[in-house]
Amino acid sequence: MAREKPPLIRPPTPLWVKGAWTVAAALIAVFIWAKTRPPEAPVCDADIVKSNLNDLVNAAANETALEARAFRTLSSTSKEKSCAAAVSNSKGVEIPIEYSVTIEDRAPKVEITSGEDRLAPQEADPPAQAEAPKPAAEAENCRAGAEAEARIADCGKIIDDKDKSAEARMEALTLRGQALSEGKDWDKALADFTAAMALQPKDGANLAQQSPIYVARAEAYLGKGDHKKALADFSAAVRTDPSNGAAYLGRACEWVAAGALAKAESDLKTAATLAKDPTDSACSAAFDALRAKSKTAAAPRRKR
Repeated sequence: MAREKPPLIRPPTPLWVKGAWTVAAALIAVFIWAKTRPPEAPVCDADIVKSNLNDLVNAAANETALEARAFRTLSSTSKEKSCAAAVSNSKGVEIPIEYSVTIEDRAPKVEITSGEDRLAPQEADPPAQAEAPKPAAEAENCRAGAEAEARIADCGKIIDDKDKSAEARMEALTLRGQALSEGKDWDKALADFTAAMALQPKDGANLAQQSPIYVARAEAYLGKGDHKKALADFSAAVRTDPSNGAAYLGRACEWVAAGALAKAESDLKTAATLAKDPTDSACSAAFDALRAKSKTAAAPRRKR
């Protein structure tokens, strides 16, 4: 009778093998989790973002110790953030920059979107060259040139010269507007008068200097047939300088056109006290006709 073989007894698995399998399983689990977890949302001021941004800033500025600060979010989506910060360069000039932060391969990617050109080192300014003297007649032609076209051209040179004072450019804009009005180019004239007033400080004595510009602009509005805006500008001229007789005469004409006899008569009387002859008004005949009509209409009522 054959002898039975004893059962095979496997030796116990060593503890170190069990530990190795456990570690391997844990690593596999971490790897799978890292690959499948959702990416983190971008953040404007995360440490790694700051580090990457500073690297870009220093590369653009050719510096080694510049740091961005004052971080803020401009706009945000789940995939991208638009951010802003400030950088002080080696000369102490604060430069605003904008940058975007996105997530690529689960890591933040930083890109400067605005201000990088201002970070670059600037070349030294060349020695100032003596400015060639401009013809003295330029300003004079702008003020009193014989031809409107020539005045427009010379005034334009003063207006375009950014080295000119605001006062000089304001005067040139006003004079060019008047020359344009002579040619009935009303829209360009209105634009010049409006730009001239924008350059004038709106306080004290400076405010009164706007009064003749309001009158000029009101006349341009009349050229376009816009009586409502003309009346508003004549009133503004009176308000900014109550001694402007031309403003009262102009407004009186608008009151005449509106049939407001009492208001027209009041403005004409005020103009007369300011040495402005009401008979010089373009609407004096219309005013006389309106007054006569008013008297005729009132006569029957007095007989009752």
